[in-house]
Amino acid sequence: DGLALRHLSQVLRSDRVVVLEAVRSNGRALGFASKQLKNDLEVVFEAISQDGAALEFASQEIRANRELVIAAVQKDSAALQFASPALRTDKSIARAAVQSGGELRDIVLEVLRENGAVLQDLDQELRGDRELVLASVRSHGLSLQFASPELCGDEEIVYAAVSENGLALEYAAEELLHDRRIVEAAVASDGLAIQFAAESIRTDLNVAKNAGQQNGALLASDEVREATLEALRQGELTLLDGGEELCRDREAVTEAVRRDGLALQYAAWELRDDFEIVVEAIRENCRAFSYASPELRQDRALGRLVARCAGKLALTSELHMAVVLEAIQLGSLSLEDEEAVLLRSERAFALASVRQDGRTLRFLSDELKDDAFIVAEALRNAGDALKFASKRLRNDKAVVLEAVKLHGEEVLRMASENLRADQECRETALHHAAGCLEELLERKKFAKGDLEI
Repeated sequence: DGLALRHLSQVLRSDRVVVLEAVRSNGRALGFASKQLKNDLEVVFEAISQDGAALEFASQEIRANRELVIAAVQKDSAALQFASPALRTDKSIARAAVQSGGELRDIVLEVLRENGAVLQDLDQELRGDRELVLASVRSHGLSLQFASPELCGDEEIVYAAVSENGLALEYAAEELLHDRRIVEAAVASDGLAIQFAAESIRTDLNVAKNAGQQNGALLASDEVREATLEALRQGELTLLDGGEELCRDREAVTEAVRRDGLALQYAAWELRDDFEIVVEAIRENCRAFSYASPELRQDRALGRLVARCAGKLALTSELHMAVVLEAIQLGSLSLEDEEAVLLRSERAFALASVRQDGRTLRFLSDELKDDAFIVAEALRNAGDALKFASKRLRNDKAVVLEAVKLHGEEVLRMASENLRADQECRETALHHAAGCLEELLERKKFAKGDLEI
């Protein structure tokens, strides 16, 4: 009797020959062998060859040995419970356990709970077992494809499958593709699952929106794309609802900004640099100009479009005034433009304009041409702007002197006759000329030095 091994001394239980004889007689005698022999491949193999369940007494290392575990479960399917966790979900080992018979259903149920993909290796009868299939899809949703046709139409099973993996919807029965609850569960798991839903569900706005929010499936098919674009046109969907997918799609962004120009702020950067899209946005709301790319915000055509779209609101609305000022400050809109006629009498716009280009002083109202501060700002970057100032300011010594200090005799020639003859003004002009000459000589000196080097 191999189990007599338990009555022997430790020395004999460590004797390889003695233990081999014992396990050949009764595999469970392995439980009384020494620790070293429980890790001996030949000893363990002899034990499981006699009784597959003897795997229980093998070392952890042996229980992770794929070949020995397969041999054990082929002898006794119950041995599967003693395999390492990794091997308990191994499909080949699970298949061997199933083929060995024994308490088959309980073994398979335990395996499927850990690895539903094993379902594909079972026979047709087991694939039609509701409890087994339910356990399978809960751990591996896509195993629904291996279930019997009848169970692919089982609402509870399909719901469990798509909740674990939305793409399992592809294998659901036709009637369940019309089930809103199941489709919503599928797209909540994986937005791309919407492509498998019935057409009536695919074009449903809320389901489509959920799909887009999950992982970007709002443009997954022609039907869904058209439903999405229509929702954008109607304002029932926004770029934010669809995330990055919509924000990068040119057609979607175009529809969005036609509905709400300010949606441009959510568009991908490259589309905020798309002239046609930005034009559509500004036409709907001139304030969208602020969200265009830096390059387009300096485009003269867009600056004029802003003024045209803002119209009289630029004079009464702070928000519209701000965007028009931005266009002027960036140089995309000038008060010389026909679209800016209404702005020429407003001090804020005048100031921004002359700071960008002093010569636009010529387009301001007579009242603003007589504004000392505005004229002074114009003269900072364009001395010849003095000729557009009022007669009073061209005869204002303080204004002219400051301009002469910056631009010299060029400005003095545009001043009043009295100031052209004024000694201080003339001396200032000469001083400016001397400074310019000195600077020129210095430049030549450095240039000559560079050549010698």
